Amino acid sequence: MKIILCSAIKKEIFKIIKYFNADLLLSVKKKYYIYHYNKGHGEIYFIITGIGQKNIKKNLDHFIKEYHPDKDFQWILTGFGGAISNDLKIGEIVIPSIIRNEKEVYKINPDEFDKSRRKACLFEVDRIYGEKEKAGLKERYPDIDIIDMESASFCEIMEKNNFKKYLIYRSITDDTGLRFPDFRRIKDSIFKIKSKDLLYALLKDIREIKYLTSLYRNISLASGSIYKYFIKYYEDQYN
Repeated sequence: MKIILCSAIKKEIFKIIKYFNADLLLSVKKKYYIYHYNKGHGEIYFIITGIGQKNIKKNLDHFIKEYHPDKDFQWILTGFGGAISNDLKIGEIVIPSIIRNEKEVYKINPDEFDKSRRKACLFEVDRIYGEKEKAGLKERYPDIDIIDMESASFCEIMEKNNFKKYLIYRSITDDTGLRFPDFRRIKDSIFKIKSKDLLYALLKDIREIKYLTSLYRNISLASGSIYKYFIKYYEDQYN
């Protein structure tokens, strides 16, 4: 079996990379990485593209140009996603059959990947969306279940290069009610004050610390789901 597994950041798939003890082929500015496994059953490339549309387009174009993957490879994009539907839970795996952004709509059939999952609609956005922005997007596009920042761009690259075997699965990190922490405020509290005032600053910003703790817990759950899901999928191919 030949797989190319892509994600935006290391946290999303690094447990999988460690599981296969893959070799590092390329590292660029601590954002773009290529790992390779070619031992035992099959061959896998792991590509960490960096976050967002620009990074995934640029770095996958580079990978295709330099490594010339053939049409036998199964491309998979995974990573974190934000829930738009209220019934999606933290760590839940979602496999979209409709992927869209403001300009394009792509349709893929995920049944060969997992028939048990419901078919979902994913919308690619250009930044992190909070609770109010999610509600506004849902009002404009009622059929949306989940958002991310790379999937429509990924589909564009697949179509442009005539790769027919590609799938997407996402794990939920933020449900519809999650409040994102004010990262700048937390950074200022910790790094830009005198040490004697640190406790006061943290207590003053305890709400932001709570939001941050919740987000990190969600990320841990979601990355665990990504790992378990891929390993099961991989092992099922040989049973």
